[in-house]
Amino acid sequence: MNRTARCLVLLVLALLVGMVPVFAHEGEASATIVNGPEGLVVPAELHAGIVDVTFTNITDAPFAPLLARLNDGVTVDALMAAMSAGPEAGLPLITLLGGTEIAPQSSFVATFDLKAGEHVLLNFAGKAPDVKTFTVADEDDTNAAAPEADVQVSLLDFAFSLPTSISAGEQTWLLENKGDQWHEMAIARIDDRTTVAELRDIMQTMASGEADPATLPIEQVGFWMPMQQGERAWFNLNLEPGTYVVACFLPDFASGHAHINLGMVQLLTVTE
Repeated sequence: MNRTARCLVLLVLALLVGMVPVFAHEGEASATIVNGPEGLVVPAELHAGIVDVTFTNITDAPFAPLLARLNDGVTVDALMAAMSAGPEAGLPLITLLGGTEIAPQSSFVATFDLKAGEHVLLNFAGKAPDVKTFTVADEDDTNAAAPEADVQVSLLDFAFSLPTSISAGEQTWLLENKGDQWHEMAIARIDDRTTVAELRDIMQTMASGEADPATLPIEQVGFWMPMQQGERAWFNLNLEPGTYVVACFLPDFASGHAHINLGMVQLLTVTE
């Protein structure tokens, strides 16, 4: 990984801290993961298939859970040894399923399409990632149905396939990575008068790490953490009327350019 790509990875991880989550999925959760004063509490085993997972943060600190599946032949010890050199060093050993940040004293529910295998939960909200392992066994007999999505988003190389306009209010989003690279989805509200040129300048500033995102003329309203090809997840998103920008800041490891600079950015209008 070249220096530019490494810096972009670290920037993405840094952006996780301090975000306000707006994702939620209303439904009975199949599993609960808790971030408490004594650390993470994670079920030892889940079943493969469509699974609702409740993330509960009962601490006064942010909680940024990212689910990942160990690639074939990879052990937890091998992953931890690689990550000792930095979070990005473990990326070739795992398949990222995504996640978001949960504010202190709150919960968040997402639906994952889990595949059998050994998994890890990584909490990136602290100075060093907190890691817990769990197993996903073969599917049971329940055959849970996937949520019905109001908004479908495909992550491509390098673009978003999603409507340019949606209605305000709570809706179920399906996010699916159909590209060949890892992708994320950041959503921010912008002033309706912002021009495309101004928007590109703002996004370039964010991607370069030259300014604190909190000082920029945008309001971060949601973020789905990196997800790799072939993975999908569902969550509820409640947007107010206005103009939003959807972007991916992850690096293309071949060129070192951020995906946003390769065209992975789109305006979204939310109507009454």
